[in-house]
Amino acid sequence: MKFKLALLTAATILYLTPLYPVYAKDSTPSGDKIRAIDRLIEQKENLKEKLNTKIENIASREAKLLAKLKTFKDQVKAKRVENINRNLNMINQKLTKAYTRHLTTMENLLKRFEAKPRIAPLLTSNFEVKQSFDSAETLIADARVAVASQAAEEYTITVSSESAVNKDALDAKNTLRADLKEVREKITAARRAIIDAIRLGLKIAAEK
Repeated sequence: MKFKLALLTAATILYLTPLYPVYAKDSTPSGDKIRAIDRLIEQKENLKEKLNTKIENIASREAKLLAKLKTFKDQVKAKRVENINRNLNMINQKLTKAYTRHLTTMENLLKRFEAKPRIAPLLTSNFEVKQSFDSAETLIADARVAVASQAAEEYTITVSSESAVNKDALDAKNTLRADLKEVREKITAARRAIIDAIRLGLKIAAEK
């Protein structure tokens, strides 16, 4: 009963929390986890420079877009496209911030279970449990890299002509939607790995 209750609590937190880092406390992390951590460190080092470049690029592209929109005969359409373009990056920033908060919740949950008296000893004595928790941490790190990369992306509608601008705007929205979907898939994979790790840890602990 306690096993089912603990698992249900973990699953509820993970699936009901709206859409940095926690690593295993042992001194011999798996190769996959080391590579994930290295990617995360490299991503952080490059992110500031990428964000500065992003700000400059967005300003430049928006200026070019506005200049082109001013030549439209239909200024109502031009204004609509301008608003859509502005919203693309706002949506991206809003969602990537939400993804970061979600990952924080996931990591905190995993950390709490790692510290439980029933689970902590298994991380050093049971290879299967340790591997499961390491896998979850690796996928969390991968998801964090994906979120950071997505946050640094820039989206600007490329206008081919006034007659085709609606399609141009749709193409830009579809690109953003596809990119965000890829990030969500990584977060989902990490979430499933956490539940699997917790389920296995609780199962092995209950058998002792």
